[in-house]
Amino acid sequence: MNRGVPDGRFPAGAYWRRLAGLPAAFPEAADPARDGCGLLWVSPVLPLRGADMLAVHELARPSFERHGFDLFATFSMINERTLGGVLTVAYDKHDPHEAARARACHDEVFGRMFDAGYIPYRVGNHAMGRLDPGSDSYWRTVARIIRGRSIRWARSRLVATSRRAPAADSEFGADSVRRRTEPRDSSR
Repeated sequence: MNRGVPDGRFPAGAYWRRLAGLPAAFPEAADPARDGCGLLWVSPVLPLRGADMLAVHELARPSFERHGFDLFATFSMINERTLGGVLTVAYDKHDPHEAARARACHDEVFGRMFDAGYIPYRVGNHAMGRLDPGSDSYWRTVARIIRGRSIRWARSRLVATSRRAPAADSEFGADSVRRRTEPRDSSR
């Protein structure tokens, strides 16, 4: 793996909580998504200091214990001052109770990290909404712009609809309709 040639064994971690274990033809037949291997990540960014690594671990540990999951933590240097953490919640998707506990664990750890100032460098779709609690002026401005564009788009559609040519059998006659619906010659 460190030489840039994966040996196929790396998906084994995804099967950690799977009750059925590894597939018979592992690693050739490995397909964690098909096999119901659940993985959720909380990915905080933190200063490259031992105290912060311990703080992140200590913030996460009680939640993992409370929900019955092993805490897998990986820290990688982003640059000379910053670490990217990956806290993995591995679970069996075929067990709906475990899947619900995994989501609760993820959400709890995500909230604890965020509240402590360890913002994520990446989130899944289910956590996007947590990034903006509605009080950030930047995102409020973006929302206003989007709403304004949506309103302008809807108005332009309304105007375009009202400018459509009348039907051929209307009082204006087929000749009038043909002239109004033909493309305009912009060279005139």
